[in-house]
Amino acid sequence: MGRMSLLGVLLPLSACAFISDEHESWRLDPDEDGLIQGDDCDNQDASVGGPLTWNRDLDGDGFGDPNNTVEACAPPENTVTNASDCWDDPDNIPDAFVALNGLPQPAAADVFPGADNALYDGVNQSCAAEEDFNDFDGDGDGFLTAFYADRGGAVGDDCVDGAPLDADNPAGLSPARVNPNASETWYDGTDADCDGNDCDADGDGYDGGLGSVYCVVVDCDDVDPTIRPDPSVDEVFFNGIDDNCDISVGDGDGDEDGDGFWSARYEEQVVANSAEPLPIPDGFAGDCWDDTAAIPDDYVAINGFAQPTAADVNPGAAEVWYDAVDQDCAADLDFDADGDGFQTDTQPDRRGQLGDDCVDDNAAINPGAIEIFYDGTDDNCDGNDDDQDLDGFAGVDGGGDDCDDLDRSVNPSAFEIIADEIDQNCDGQEICRVDVDEDGYWPDDLTVMSTDEDCSDPGEATASAPSGDCDDRSDAAFPGADVVCADGVVDNDCDGELDLECLIDEEIDVDDKGAVTLQMYGDRESAYAGSAVAFGELDSTEGADAILGAFGDDAVYVFSGVTTGAVTLSDADASISSESAETFGRSVLSGLDLDGDGSDDLVVGAINGQDAISDVTVGVAYVFYGPLTSALSTSDADMILAGVEANGDLSFAMAGVEESGAVELLLGAPGVNYLGDAANAGVAYLVSGALTGSQTLDEDTYTARFYGKEVQMRVGFAVSSAGDLDGDGEEDLLIGAPLQRSASSTDDGAAYVVYGPVSGDRSIADADVQFVGTTSSDLGYGLASAGDIDGDGLDDCWITAPSHNGSARTAGAVFAVFGDDEDELESGDIAERAGAVIVGDRRGQRFGSSVAAAGDVDGDGTVDVLVGASSDDGVGSNSGAAYLVYGPISGMRSVSDDRAVIYGAETSEQLGYGVASGADADGDDVNDLLIGTFGPSYEASLGGAAYLILGQNY
Repeated sequence: MGRMSLLGVLLPLSACAFISDEHESWRLDPDEDGLIQGDDCDNQDASVGGPLTWNRDLDGDGFGDPNNTVEACAPPENTVTNASDCWDDPDNIPDAFVALNGLPQPAAADVFPGADNALYDGVNQSCAAEEDFNDFDGDGDGFLTAFYADRGGAVGDDCVDGAPLDADNPAGLSPARVNPNASETWYDGTDADCDGNDCDADGDGYDGGLGSVYCVVVDCDDVDPTIRPDPSVDEVFFNGIDDNCDISVGDGDGDEDGDGFWSARYEEQVVANSAEPLPIPDGFAGDCWDDTAAIPDDYVAINGFAQPTAADVNPGAAEVWYDAVDQDCAADLDFDADGDGFQTDTQPDRRGQLGDDCVDDNAAINPGAIEIFYDGTDDNCDGNDDDQDLDGFAGVDGGGDDCDDLDRSVNPSAFEIIADEIDQNCDGQEICRVDVDEDGYWPDDLTVMSTDEDCSDPGEATASAPSGDCDDRSDAAFPGADVVCADGVVDNDCDGELDLECLIDEEIDVDDKGAVTLQMYGDRESAYAGSAVAFGELDSTEGADAILGAFGDDAVYVFSGVTTGAVTLSDADASISSESAETFGRSVLSGLDLDGDGSDDLVVGAINGQDAISDVTVGVAYVFYGPLTSALSTSDADMILAGVEANGDLSFAMAGVEESGAVELLLGAPGVNYLGDAANAGVAYLVSGALTGSQTLDEDTYTARFYGKEVQMRVGFAVSSAGDLDGDGEEDLLIGAPLQRSASSTDDGAAYVVYGPVSGDRSIADADVQFVGTTSSDLGYGLASAGDIDGDGLDDCWITAPSHNGSARTAGAVFAVFGDDEDELESGDIAERAGAVIVGDRRGQRFGSSVAAAGDVDGDGTVDVLVGASSDDGVGSNSGAAYLVYGPISGMRSVSDDRAVIYGAETSEQLGYGVASGADADGDDVNDLLIGTFGPSYEASLGGAAYLILGQNY
């Protein structure tokens, strides 16, 4: 601008000044944009160039004609910059924009990019590309309308396109749903696929659509083209089809024999042909024989009568009697012409049997008629005209021996009613109630025949005698009698329950001979009698036998029957002794039948027993098949199971388990080392009870083995069946490891649950459930199956921890684990996982040193438990005790609550070292208790003892 200003000043002063070439160029192109004056629309602005191209917009729709342009620096009138209008001249209509089909002609201003197209006029008002323009598919379904021609004169085949000329659409379908590719909905008046047919679905030329107002129906089946109103089509019977649509004229799908009645089995026959039955015309059902091809067995005429045809048999036919053919399909008796409901006795039926209607043309005479006695006519056809009470015996007046021919309950074979002063059986005697014990009451189900009719003889009771005597052997048992404890009667007052008044609810000592039925003492020093105890039925007498292990004697003793008072081991009814010092009797097991002969067998453990070949002390279990009634030795054993590792203590603990219907033995060997390194890791073996002879427990003989892997775990110290904890029908296993150490290196102990059935070799750490004890509690010291403690129908089990800190330090505890059929038992601290716990109440008493399921001792419907506390100081230091804890048991409770306690009699006797229950020794259906000791009894130093307490005493 400085230069232009200077020139503007100088030029007027000197018009004749010299102008250089550079100045000349600048003069012609002042803005230096390359365009000289005359070609530049603005010589002062370099951003403005030469003239622009403008498109004419003659129709004023804002879109320019690409073929009509003008060059100018400024827009001329009626021009625009775009060139996208496909018709711009309003005075000239191109051929392609002439409206078709008599529709309104659009103006040029109506045609521009984006304008709305009017359908069916052939004008591309929106200026769309040719391939995008379709003026003849109003509903957008891809098919052109059938009613408007395009510019070439062609029409499409869409009968409903949303246009005024569309075909009828009574169904109200959207236009896009009507086209040649659409699915036809028949009989709705709308030709959805535009083929001109909405009524002939099967295409047989006959319209169907019953019920449709849009079709003239003549086809009875518009799905199957072979079914049509054509008389040349033959009827196929029982196919569920009126093949020629002529049911109305009697040619029915179910009337094969042509008698006018459809087969009674029509629906069954059609279904057998995998078809749907047709409706049967009213009044024409029930033809019982319609098959013209064969004569059914039930329609073959007998007794010489003419054979009818299928057409002769129908509900409208006349019945021919005694030919065994039901001509009228009435399902009545063809051998009952008089219709009295009784078959004639003159014509045999199809089975060759005659009836008992003696007159079949007189409905008044038949076996059901009322007899008029002594009139000479057998009205009821029973051959009896002289038995008025119809008891089968002729009356005395009719020459018979019925002493009352007017009373059916009185005749020679009648049952005598007890003591009612009526001779029901006409024998001159009476049946009386029984009262053998003459206590004035009679058992509900016992009677006696008297030689007279007064029921006053000894042992008889009159009709007025009250019932309910539950024990007619004792006059101390009758309803309302006073309860007398220890009298041999368990239910004096006959209330259906044990005499609860006699239950132990206080403390007793084992030397109390009024409370302890049988006291069995070791008669030699260091016999250790009672260190192992068990019940079993080893002989043929009624009731369980008491079995005592005396490992100091290397012997086992069996006391059968019920003896009272005090006896010694020499008084045993049977015994088994070892031929070598092997701690024989350290454990005993019975109550299981290994050989399947119906008698219990006995298994005896000898933890110092030697392998027969190597003479290494491995531990041995001896099996003796019952019955046992004499003195035996280990050489008489029926099976011998020996361990495989020195000092392994096989048979330290033993239990019986039923696995998949077979009895097996679970044997503990807590002294076995793991891989020769982890001392006393312990093992438990599951062994088939069907083995015979001498066996070594290696991988070829045991069913399963569970081994510990840590030092001093003592796996197998205690073993037991757990019952069926998970409800799968198989017994589960309990294995104790009471010295298993925790992270703090204390003997917390553990108990393991293995769900049965099981086989193979596995670490005890792989058990299904593991319970661990608290600090130094010795959990797993004692184990027992408990029955159903919580009443949920599943088995439960007991696990003891005799060093557990209960209500007093190291008092001990017994934990109840409740079964769960959802497999939701969880491993962990037993104190958190147990369903119930009973804790000891005195420091150091070792409550839980032994445990046994006692069953329902007190008759209250819940299970009870017998627990040993071998270090209890009730009488003297370590005199021991056994606690009978009554159910129901739940939550946490002290042993001091609701229990009976039996104390040892001597210091260091350690009563409760072993306990057994759940068996009935005297056959009174009440479980009894067997309690063993470890230490001395008052009869012999370290002789030991076991005490039997009968259920009738508690």
